[in-house]
Amino acid sequence: IAEINPRRSRMSQTHGVVQTFYAASSGDERGAFGGINFAALTPVSPNVDLIFVGQSGPFDRFEATARVRAGNHHRLSTTVGGARLPLGRKDALLLGDDAVEQISVRATDEWVVREGVVVVLGLDYSRFLGAGGGGSFSPRLGFQFDADARTRLRAAYASGSEPGVRVEQLTLGEDADVLFKELAGQAVAILDGRALSERSRRLEFGVERVLDENSTVEATAFFDTVDGRGVGLLGAPLGAFAGGDDAAFSEVASQQGGARGLRVVYTRRVGQRLTASAAYAVGRGQALSEEALGSPEQLFQDATFQTAAAQLDANVREGTRVRTVLRFSPRAAVFAIDPFAGRLAVYDPSLSILVTQDLPNFGLPVRAEARLDARNLLDLLSSVEDGEGMLSLNAMRRTVRGGISVRF
Repeated sequence: IAEINPRRSRMSQTHGVVQTFYAASSGDERGAFGGINFAALTPVSPNVDLIFVGQSGPFDRFEATARVRAGNHHRLSTTVGGARLPLGRKDALLLGDDAVEQISVRATDEWVVREGVVVVLGLDYSRFLGAGGGGSFSPRLGFQFDADARTRLRAAYASGSEPGVRVEQLTLGEDADVLFKELAGQAVAILDGRALSERSRRLEFGVERVLDENSTVEATAFFDTVDGRGVGLLGAPLGAFAGGDDAAFSEVASQQGGARGLRVVYTRRVGQRLTASAAYAVGRGQALSEEALGSPEQLFQDATFQTAAAQLDANVREGTRVRTVLRFSPRAAVFAIDPFAGRLAVYDPSLSILVTQDLPNFGLPVRAEARLDARNLLDLLSSVEDGEGMLSLNAMRRTVRGGISVRF
């Protein structure tokens, strides 16, 4: 839920960002890949903005959003978009194409009931074109209440954020954020030749407390449900990893079920150059079943999970910023939704580092920066084995990505 500021002293000019990138992943069947992302915000009146977002590369996407300030208490937003989702090899063979096309519509109304009280009403709808035409509809409800100057209460029901997908959030202006996703070899569940549209939902209740001028803490209870989520799996006899002749096989499972748990996130600013965050989540969810190798229909089992994460954001020197994320889970769960809901840039699993460096603009009216993003450096995977074979999640492998971002 974002705060709403309905007043703008003047209209600003069109501005945005363009990114180019090149990446290589040990888990991508196609090897190295590149692409381009762009976003632009164009004011068309003092109360109306148009936002255009596009991605081209392994994941093709275009969205157009209209944001309207309807008086002093409402901000309306409507988004229409289309995307071409790349498929893993197994799904591509079943559907006869290497990607599936999807359209989506989102609409929200952020309503300031009074100072300190915000209500969000909206809906999300998406549908595959062809491939059986599977669709998904979800309402979006939110409530935020500032109990006092330091305590904020929240409740929300909405579609969940997908774990393990690299998401970059950029701010274009006043209350205007855009998301760039990295999808390379998307796992899509297929039933009787029909692509299933994932339906993931999260209901959560939380409280955020400002402890002092440098630190905050958040505690949130969450309840998740998921239906038709594609989970990429890799299975192989143990001999295949010792130079044997046995071949590995890939499969995509349809995850059903849910999770419930509690997360706690603590953030503290240490001096002028360092911000540290620590998070912990615990609850009941799903894990790979040890019986899955012998009984493929029993891929998932209910299990207790614990996950800890730490994030450091440092301004090493003028123009150089480093973000380090470390995630640890004694018994990794097969999450359908990010347990930390985007509160941390959780690159699941293992250790990841993002480095950004400002570049000279040579007198041009732009800001440029170079970016290096190394994800899951230890190349860890969730897996189970029975002494003869091993089954692991065929996703979230070690990835190194570099590129240049230009703001105008």
